[in-house]
This record gives sequence, structure tokens and C-alpha cells, in this order.
Amino acid sequence: MSRQQRLFRRLHGFSGGSDPLGVINPLNLLHLEQYFDSTMGLSGVADGGNVNPWPDQSGNGRHMINQVFGTVPVLHRTGTKISANGSPTVEFNGVNTSMRAVITPDPGQSRGMTFIHYGRFRDSTAGFGCSVPWEGGTNREPQLLLENDAPEQKIGWRDLVATRKGAKQTFPFYGSVVWRFTQPNVGEVFVNGVNVLTDVWTPSGATDTIVDMGCNASGNCVQNADWCAWL
Repeated sequence: MSRQQRLFRRLHGFSGGSDPLGVINPLNLLHLEQYFDSTMGLSGVADGGNVNPWPDQSGNGRHMINQVFGTVPVLHRTGTKISANGSPTVEFNGVNTSMRAVITPDPGQSRGMTFIHYGRFRDSTAGFGCSVPWEGGTNREPQLLLENDAPEQKIGWRDLVATRKGAKQTFPFYGSVVWRFTQPNVGEVFVNGVNVLTDVWTPSGATDTIVDMGCNASGNCVQNADWCAWL
């Protein structure tokens, strides 16, 4: 069983409480729009080196590139910032790390969307504390949120109508965060398979050609990513 298959066994939230994905490689999943992995496509990046681009492994060529603002993420192969299973991680620094991908054609929102982040979610250093693991461009929602500054420490999303936040979480933690949006208007968040938020999701219906990942203000949640997927 591959590393990705083992990780997917823990994503009970993705399947609504059952685990049909236990023997499925994420690279074979239907509607895989983007897939980024700290162990794939980065063999030429040294320990502590910059990750730019972070190659998309879905086959769609939607690579993440720093072309917005701030700095690029860093690859950690040794030390305290590696994965709990000993693999490398890609670190978003919680201050100004950001990346962008072109997603032409836009897959749209008609069948819903699922976003999966697997890795270590660490404390912010000060202040605002809200990272954006994934978001669309100017007109596209949802904007995924990780708020780890006291007293919030909540995970949720922002759509065209409101900002939705789930139960308070304890940072730092290691594992999976899954955002699942299903038509016509239901959004859910799962942390390590436990549902922490179910609320109304308001789809934008907009067409866009970019998607961003990262953070844009000091004091954001530091993320050491094993892998990320958008389905």
C-alpha cells in the first residue's frame, strides 16, 4: 500500500463516515483537479530549498507558482518540521507565503468541490492568525480559512454571503482537514475524520481562471503540508 493510500485511510470525513477510499490511490480518483505532494516532483529541491513551482501531480498541469506576493514555501527533509511519518513537508510560513495556479478551463462548481489538506497545522506567531489553504480568484468562492489565533482557533470558509466557522480547535495538530461542498448548498469541514462544521454554502456560480494557496498577513497559521488535493 502506497503512502498516499495509507493517508487516505484516515480521511473518513471525505466519505461521510465510511471508508471506501481505503484501497484507492488519490491519483486515480474521479475529478482530481489538483494534487500536490511533498514526496513527488521535488527531487531536485534540497533540504531548506525553495519550492517554486510545486508541480501538480493530477495530470492537469495546474502547477502552483509564486507569482502573487511574498515568498515561496520551503521544503523540509530533516529536523523537527518533517512529517510525522518521516517524509518531507512543504512549509507555508504563516507570514507571507503564497502560490497561484492557472486553472483553465474552470471546472466549475456544478458537482460540488472537496479540498483536502494533510500535514501539520501549527500555532501562529501573533495577531491575525488566519491562513487561506485554498481560494479562488476575485470572483470565486469558497475561501478556506484556518484561524488559530486566540480566542478563535476555528476552521471554516467564507462564501458570497457570510463567513462560516466551526468548533474551536486545539493548535498545533497533525492530520487531515477536509472541506466538502455539495450541491445545492451544503458545506462541511472535517478534522481527522470528525465533523466540526456543517452549514449553508452559497456557490458563487462565477467562472474564474486562477486559484491561490497560502497566507497574506503576519501571524497566520503555519502549515507544514504532506499533500493537498482538490476534487
